[in-house]
Amino acid sequence: MHQEKPALSTRVLLALLLFWVLLLRAAIFVRSAVDWDESLYVLIASQWLQGHLPYTTVFDLKPVGIFAIFSVALGLLGDTILSIRFVTVLFVYATCIAIFLLGRRLLVSRTSALVAAFFYPVFTLGMEGLASNTELFFMFFNIVGLLLLLSALDQFGWKRWVYVFFAGLSFGAALQIKYLVALEVAFFVAYFAWANKLSVNQMARLAPVLTLGIALPTGLAMSYFWANNHLNEFLYANFEAPRRYLEIGRPEEYWLGLRHSLQDWFKWSWVAITAIVLLGMLAKPDTQHRLVRRFLLLWLLAGFLESWAPLKFYPHYYLVTMAPLCLLLAATVERYGSVLDRRFVLGLLLVLAFPIVRTVDKYYYPWIRTYVAQGDPNVNIARHIKKKLDAGEYIYVVNGQPILYYLTHAMLPTKYVLPPLILSPRFSYVAGVDYTIEVDQILSKEPRYVLVRDHREGNERLKEITARLAQSYVLDVKIEDTTIYLRRRLATTR
Repeated sequence: MHQEKPALSTRVLLALLLFWVLLLRAAIFVRSAVDWDESLYVLIASQWLQGHLPYTTVFDLKPVGIFAIFSVALGLLGDTILSIRFVTVLFVYATCIAIFLLGRRLLVSRTSALVAAFFYPVFTLGMEGLASNTELFFMFFNIVGLLLLLSALDQFGWKRWVYVFFAGLSFGAALQIKYLVALEVAFFVAYFAWANKLSVNQMARLAPVLTLGIALPTGLAMSYFWANNHLNEFLYANFEAPRRYLEIGRPEEYWLGLRHSLQDWFKWSWVAITAIVLLGMLAKPDTQHRLVRRFLLLWLLAGFLESWAPLKFYPHYYLVTMAPLCLLLAATVERYGSVLDRRFVLGLLLVLAFPIVRTVDKYYYPWIRTYVAQGDPNVNIARHIKKKLDAGEYIYVVNGQPILYYLTHAMLPTKYVLPPLILSPRFSYVAGVDYTIEVDQILSKEPRYVLVRDHREGNERLKEITARLAQSYVLDVKIEDTTIYLRRRLATTR
């Protein structure tokens, strides 16, 4: 029987999808930093390219994967923030392709799989997804691992083992970006075994190969740090610090954080949820894909559990729910049937328009307006400092963006460049920082410039550090909300 040829070729669709992702995230290219986390990743990656392993000159409690990705981007694409923006676009794009392939496997129609692929980059604009957060990277490896695992049973002989191994390897790569991915990986493996009715003996044969693939990236990372005599730093940052991180939460904060984060999630996703419910009510009854819909709902639930596990409830943790949410929408589209129905088209346009308009209004328009009028604030600060900063001199960014160290090419006065690690007693405990000793060591290095943002948070440690500056520093200039202090003896020789 003759089948109708798709209206658009795969190559055209892939090109359109790349253009779509670039268009949605284009305004981010004018920002040197969106949040502290991505600034830290850039700085660690840059230090690594200079020969300093992660955790040795800059501390963080993330696995090494995100730093490796950023290092490759800076090394291959150029030592600039634009390289990080571009590699983030590439990973979001690659995840869209993986979602499309997964949609083609789980669903029936090409159209529904395309809906999921084209909606995913839209919904990553919210929940702090504009920054280059880890979720935008490990989701690609997670979905590829799931695809390989589901494809393994289509293979025979040694090919099946190869698919299972590379599925594990992809899951292992995701784990080396964020360990909490283990919850999602466990769910995928359990679904794989249950949906395919694998016996205990069958799983017992596959498990060693899968486990080897999962463990290999972590084993290689540990071996690399051991070979370079920095295994202790790796173990502390990857295991001891996260353990302490779980300890610092307060019970009274859990409910408040959970409630506020869920409110943020529903404010961002309510249009998609409404479309799923309404289109589902209008759709044709379908029992054929009930198992797929249950899987996607359970995947969404697993994403919530993964988001809640650290008990910190940051918005970007919820980015892991966007892939199953988009696939649920795609499954509803498939049930609905006719893509030419006006209600269908209107519903999808509303789902697309709401997050895009909200992002443009809240972020893109203010960013572009500020950039056109004044330029990027961090770049302006860095440009001022670099005029007088000699090679080998220090600066100290007390409570501003760590990206300033990268932009100025200044020496780092401390490995704890993320401000809360020094300014917050709880985060100092996580990093093992003695606040008094650390600040004394920083100031003993006589940084040429010390930068302090307007301290609206009323932090006592910040007030103490600012007060100490009066002894040896004078006001140099204020750029937007950042006051730049110059060492007093240098000011007298200007």
